[in-house]
Amino acid sequence: YLILIVNILIYFAFFNEFAPRLVHYFAFLQNFNQAQPDFFTESWTLSIEEFAYILGPLLLMILFTITKKKITKYQFLGVVIVIIVICTLNRFWFHENTIEGVSWSNSLRKVVVYRIDSIYYGFIGAYLSLYAQHFWGAYKWTSFIFGALLFTVVHAVITIIGIRPSVESMFFNIMYLPLVSISILLTFPVFSNWVKKPSWSKIITNISQWSYALYLVNYSIILLSIQQIVKVEAQNIVAKLLLLVLFWALSFFMAFLLYVYYEKPMMDLRDRPFFRKWSQSTKNT
Repeated sequence: YLILIVNILIYFAFFNEFAPRLVHYFAFLQNFNQAQPDFFTESWTLSIEEFAYILGPLLLMILFTITKKKITKYQFLGVVIVIIVICTLNRFWFHENTIEGVSWSNSLRKVVVYRIDSIYYGFIGAYLSLYAQHFWGAYKWTSFIFGALLFTVVHAVITIIGIRPSVESMFFNIMYLPLVSISILLTFPVFSNWVKKPSWSKIITNISQWSYALYLVNYSIILLSIQQIVKVEAQNIVAKLLLLVLFWALSFFMAFLLYVYYEKPMMDLRDRPFFRKWSQSTKNT
């Protein structure tokens, strides 16, 4: 919400008006079942993430209410698979009922009801890492190779043949995004078992900690602000390089500040005695 408010203020400062459908952003509904407005465009991933973390537990609660029994690991996996299947059916519906000329990226790739399964492929990975540990560890490199090959082949074919969403709509609407999710999932066993720390691991750790903040500030807040203040396309090569350096420097600096003074303090609230006690009491009930 902090970044949303900052974006609202910046938008109003530049255009002297408020962005359309602004109230939807506060409930993560700006891209629930339709393309979101051209404002705070990177927020599309946040909506998918939030609804994914609501939908799964909600379905498990309903299942528990009906059965009055403890949720088993198989029921958990079943709920995950059902969500993936329903999301796939939603994309079939989109493919059959969408007119030509609609932006594939804005109207499908970035819409919650068509993309929520991308989170749940990760849930399958978490399930396998817990309940199929031998397989997860023994075949990690085989899985990694298959994942890397799948990702590479899919994008090589797209590039070489020149496949576009406007032409091969069925492939992009139904098959492409799950293939990408599965290819990435197949690399998880290697990365989750990566224990060796190289000399530069501290840098990687810091960047990973700032990455969420970096994602939120780099485009709408910094890049678009620079483009509103400076006509980048009219600058010479030296000026463009300096602007690029400025963009990177401001992005990392603001991400660092946001992480240290806002994101981390908020996350640390979970470790305070009151919240730990409350969390434990809810688990016991």
